[in-house]
Amino acid sequence: MCEGYVEKPLYLLIAEWMMAENRWVIAREISIHFDIEHSKAVNTLTYILSEVAEISCEVKMIPNKLEGRGCQ
Repeated sequence: MCEGYVEKPLYLLIAEWMMAENRWVIAREISIHFDIEHSKAVNTLTYILSEVAEISCEVKMIPNKLEGRGCQ
């Protein structure tokens, strides 16, 4: 393996995948595609949206019908 190789962090892998999909994606799709828990997918999306200035994105909130949960 190349000495200079550094694996990308999960949030970048997810952001690149979403860009490649070229469509709206939901946290459930991310959890399935990356084999991570739904809560980790939601947390990673939250991080991308609020903390990563280098990533520009649009947000579309869809009301969730589950009681006690917000939009996802």
